[in-house]
Amino acid sequence: MRSDVRGSEDRMRSDARGSEERMDSRFSAQDGRMAAQATCLSDLGERLARVEGLLEGLRDSITGRQAA
Repeated sequence: MRSDVRGSEDRMRSDARGSEERMDSRFSAQDGRMAAQATCLSDLGERLARVEGLLEGLRDSITGRQAA
């Protein structure tokens, strides 16, 4: 009976380690995807600011205002 219990405990520990390794792998992959998305969002923010500046310059040019 004790050997059965020990065997069950060993299998449970092994399963738990395997689950932990799979979860670590998934979290690492998710972290990588999130970092890539953050970089992409940062790039888009910079591009948007540039477009806004260009549009402001165009508006000033059309209305005849002097740029600051």
